[in-house]
Amino acid sequence: MSTLAQVTHDALELPNHQRLQLAGFLLQADDGEMTPAEKAWDAEIRRRMEAFDRGEIEGIPFEEVMAEMDELLANENHHLAPGPA
Repeated sequence: MSTLAQVTHDALELPNHQRLQLAGFLLQADDGEMTPAEKAWDAEIRRRMEAFDRGEIEGIPFEEVMAEMDELLANENHHLAPGPA
């Protein structure tokens, strides 16, 4: 049997659309009852995935998202830093 690390590695090697399908499958495999908020998010995720598949929207490269998050977090941390004593 594969380890979680191996399965994760293999999943990251999949093309983007297959990773999204895998993620959807894993989320649906949860036996728990979905809350109304989870159902709404599920519907929104499906809507966006279908729009992406139809070419109506484009994805944002991971590196670009992470750079933007780094900048946002750096600015937030700057605002939270203690001022002069």
